Amino acid sequence: MLCDYIGTTQNIYPSVWLMVGMLDLGGSVRILKLMDEELRKEVAKYFRLSEYDLIKWLETINLIRNICCHNRNFIDFSLRTKPPINEKIKPFLYGHSEKKKIVYTNKVALPILMIVYLVKAIIKIGKLMKSVRKFATSDSEAQKIGFENKNSIGIKRVNLSI
Repeated sequence: MLCDYIGTTQNIYPSVWLMVGMLDLGGSVRILKLMDEELRKEVAKYFRLSEYDLIKWLETINLIRNICCHNRNFIDFSLRTKPPINEKIKPFLYGHSEKKKIVYTNKVALPILMIVYLVKAIIKIGKLMKSVRKFATSDSEAQKIGFENKNSIGIKRVNLSI
């Protein structure tokens, strides 16, 4: 526990799991911003985003998280400062023409699609569903974990692709 490390004069350090458990989203974003440039580039590359875009997206998600945690109205929310919009999510956003330029929404759809995009990069849904099918080989096994039947466990049934 953390109390094991407080007040000690020895050079012992808490485990990485303890540290990660204590981090909040805002702290994680600050760590990313302070990270060595090469490491930051590698993290952004994993998500197929620029460093700048990844940080702006995470800051936006952190803002939305704070709004929700403090019981503020999220549905009618509009972002004052719009984060960069990735080409992959543009087709799903409302856009209108303004001065010969397409202007995309700053409403709730934008952060929701950013979250879906990042989650899909983290969790390869096909691999996840394949793993679930391995141990839910019958309808009764599938029902024990909440699926309708064994046939409802599949990427074609759970289509969340962007």
